[in-house]
Amino acid sequence: MWDAAAAAFQLTADGLITARGRLGSALQPPPPYVYDGDEPSPFRNAWQDFMPAWEETLASARTDPATARQLLGLLTRGCHTLEGFEKERASLYEEGIPAESLPGARELGRLDLM
Repeated sequence: MWDAAAAAFQLTADGLITARGRLGSALQPPPPYVYDGDEPSPFRNAWQDFMPAWEETLASARTDPATARQLLGLLTRGCHTLEGFEKERASLYEEGIPAESLPGARELGRLDLM
């Protein structure tokens, strides 16, 4: 079940599928403006509700190694290759999470990655 959810998240993030439903807009950013002068929608969407929680999680992961480890585990759950794992790990490092708080694939128990 977790693998199916992780796969759906990854496909949405890659732009290969479109998330639907009440919280579908939380999985992808709002569409870009179509033309100069285009106004953003006056309606809130799940993405706008999600971003403050994401920033709070990142702030916590920057100072708490346990939070960083859990976040890395969550984001790499759907990874099937070592390259994909390392890409997610690097993105967290670029967000300011210390490298020593981000374990490698083997340290995280991902012995299935090649």
